[in-house]
Amino acid sequence: MRNTLSSIWRPSCGIFMQELASKILLFQFFHSVDLRRVLDGGPWTFNNALLILHHLQVGDISIEVPLFHVQF
Repeated sequence: MRNTLSSIWRPSCGIFMQELASKILLFQFFHSVDLRRVLDGGPWTFNNALLILHHLQVGDISIEVPLFHVQF
């Protein structure tokens, strides 16, 4: 998945991916331009499943963020 999304998203400064729980992944972008391009370019799917993305803010607890909707 990481290689596929990296080739699609083409982050200029790389990307880190960590599985937090079953079907919950944390993506860390190392440049704000890469993050903005991915967030603005969605919605995204992978293997026919919708990827629900959320930009974590300071104080957010990643595993507690509700991931139930996406804007089209």
